[in-house]
Amino acid sequence: MNLESESQPTRHISINTLPNELLLNIFGYLDGHQPSASHLAVYDEPSFDLTQSGITDLKSISCGSKRWREVVLPVLFRHSQLIITETMTNGGKLPSDIKLFFNFITQNRLHKVITSFTLICYNQSFKVIYNRDPSHVLLTFWRSLFSVIDPIDLLIIAPSQALSFLTACPVNVDDSWCFDCPCQYLRLQRSPTRQVDKSMPDIDRDSGQKTKSISTPSIIPNVYEELPNPSEFHGGPEGNEENAFADASVLFGRPWSKLLLNEGSFIRVYATHEFWKRQPPSILSHLLGTPTSSPLFSPSIRDMEYISIFPMDSHFSNITQKFPRLDRLYVQFVPRSEILHDASRMTQVESENLWMERNRCYALLMRELFNVPPVGNYRWLQTFESGDAEDKDGWNMAEYMKSAGNGWKVTEEGVFFRDEIDFPPGL
Repeated sequence: MNLESESQPTRHISINTLPNELLLNIFGYLDGHQPSASHLAVYDEPSFDLTQSGITDLKSISCGSKRWREVVLPVLFRHSQLIITETMTNGGKLPSDIKLFFNFITQNRLHKVITSFTLICYNQSFKVIYNRDPSHVLLTFWRSLFSVIDPIDLLIIAPSQALSFLTACPVNVDDSWCFDCPCQYLRLQRSPTRQVDKSMPDIDRDSGQKTKSISTPSIIPNVYEELPNPSEFHGGPEGNEENAFADASVLFGRPWSKLLLNEGSFIRVYATHEFWKRQPPSILSHLLGTPTSSPLFSPSIRDMEYISIFPMDSHFSNITQKFPRLDRLYVQFVPRSEILHDASRMTQVESENLWMERNRCYALLMRELFNVPPVGNYRWLQTFESGDAEDKDGWNMAEYMKSAGNGWKVTEEGVFFRDEIDFPPGL
């Protein structure tokens, strides 16, 4: 008999005796992809509920104890979300909820763990931008945001008026009443290679110690003071006006490589008189440039996805006529939901008009894609993908594509690829 072992007191082991590293590893099994990461989510009709999830295990864990919250906080806020409840104006101040977000991120040292960021704006009372006059508050907002976080995935869910303001892209809202688009999606993505701004202080220098509450660092402007004049970013009052306008747009805030724009449903407009004359509330025209203004489409973007439910060909022609330099283009015009079987949504709508405009949109694109030789920026396009491949009538256009030559090949249903040997030398 081992008397020495019998004399030792019994040790009670619980989860709270585990080191933080093991706790994080255990809690990590409860982590998952953000709801907006679903391949189908952003391709359906836009909804403010996109980021909602019925699984809240990590949130529940964070309420267990102060220590557990400190452990899971970096995982919990890896995919961050900010809901703007106040209206941004040209009054010279950012909303208080934005400042609270900045403070929370810096005080909890989360700036390097955030990989995706979603900005949701329910408010439709944003000042609509009708001309290229960037607001001071917008310059400060994006510059402040990207000095605090460095996401590789940014999603904006907002009504067209708010999206216009946040991107500094003018929109025409005169006919917005006849479009069924409560909100739209703009998603920007870039390479996962992270490059933190050298001007950002190393606020992780004490990471080996217990986290302490710190004051907001100087990288965040005092949003309650007078905001700088846009000309200050371009060498004084003689700064280039177009550059100043671009500075106010999120599109140039990071070297984005992929852009997705989902403008929602156009179905309601087909119930109005002379629907083809209506102007949708869209940033698309100014995004790609107008006869009087240069495009706000960043040259670093080489992958574009455009989704709208039965757009009019007069609107889609913004893309076909002002086609940017792209390697890949994805388009989708047919809904994946049951909207066509919803009597309330189809009241006074003649379905033949929907399919007629769909066909016209594809015809505009096919004519440009399969020109021999290709002209303009179409000659650089390597991949074209249709999200309407399940629509067999529309997919019959593939027979034309295969016989049109010009190097295009059908690699799978809905996807067309052009061999590199068919590309012109250069870029």
